[in-house]
Amino acid sequence: MSDVPRRVVMSRRSGLALAEVLVSLVTVTVLMGGIASAIVLTSHALPDPDRPSDAALQGYRALDQMAAELRLATSVNVRSTQTIEFTVTDRDKDSVPETIRYHWSGRGGDPLTRNYNNSGAVPVVPKVHDLSFTYDYETVNSTHTLDVDSQGPEVVLASFNGWPGITPKGGDWPVSAKESLSEYFTINPPADAFELTFTRADVMMRQNSLLGQCKVAIHRTVSAKDSTPRPSPIAIGAPVLGINLPLLYLWTSFSFVPNAMTDLADTGYCLVIDGSVANAAWVQSFQSLSAPDNGMSMNWTDDVGVTWKSFATPHAQDLRYYVYGSYKSRAPQEVTESRSYLRSVSTLLRAAADKSSGVEATVYLLNRPQLSGPVLVVVEEMY
Repeated sequence: MSDVPRRVVMSRRSGLALAEVLVSLVTVTVLMGGIASAIVLTSHALPDPDRPSDAALQGYRALDQMAAELRLATSVNVRSTQTIEFTVTDRDKDSVPETIRYHWSGRGGDPLTRNYNNSGAVPVVPKVHDLSFTYDYETVNSTHTLDVDSQGPEVVLASFNGWPGITPKGGDWPVSAKESLSEYFTINPPADAFELTFTRADVMMRQNSLLGQCKVAIHRTVSAKDSTPRPSPIAIGAPVLGINLPLLYLWTSFSFVPNAMTDLADTGYCLVIDGSVANAAWVQSFQSLSAPDNGMSMNWTDDVGVTWKSFATPHAQDLRYYVYGSYKSRAPQEVTESRSYLRSVSTLLRAAADKSSGVEATVYLLNRPQLSGPVLVVVEEMY
């Protein structure tokens, strides 16, 4: 029997050698370390407003936006160390300038806000720890001539208290509801005066009744040749009660209700004195037949001003009085006018607690807007 060769099949077991395992572990460790490093680096690359470098970058962006708008400002409405409000030319074709306002409250951690046309404050930098605006402006002085109005002091416009060198005789004249007295006088305004205000009148008078009141008024005359008063007054004095009048002849003052006249062509006036009841008061006059003509004259009425009576010698008797007033004058004066123009605005902004995060920028304004008034104090603004 012949031998037949047999094929023997050997089975081989699969697996990793120790060296292979060690190499794999090292490879995985290196790979995981790289992934971890990438994650850390990526997290460091994310913006952090508290990191000085990121805060500085945020500040630069805000200043860049502000500079682009402020450079074109045509006027500055509010300027302080923490607020600036300005206008720029129309941007939305409504023919109205646009108003832009940047504001910080001054409290560390509060935002810098931007308000466009009062539409609401929007944070530009969420947290600000320091902000200050400083302004550089140029003052230009110019001298020119202007017509300047000035209110003069109170002066005596007209008066009578006797004649020089003459001893007069005193006269007593009653005033009542029907009886009135009038003293004609003239005034000559200064050449540069264009307005006259009567302020008060003093009259020598005394009490005759505890009832009623007395009053004075200024009237224009009927005409240049007629020294009697027109019916309507141009200045009215505040009344004085009869109980407040002195028992003996004393100067009694009447203050005129505010009045101002610009028609100064007529120079003739009358001081009219009357009362509200019978025998309201006595008014004193001086009389003398040797008195010189002083351009004044006294008149009286006993029928509520329907007719006025005068003396045969008008200048021989006058009431004792003073009339006061003031002029407003207009005259050319050389005036020096100062105008200030804003040249630039410098801004210091710190958006983090670290002082190294501070950024600065200076903006030069193309239009150099004119400034008016002092620096405005801005109250705290909430957004």
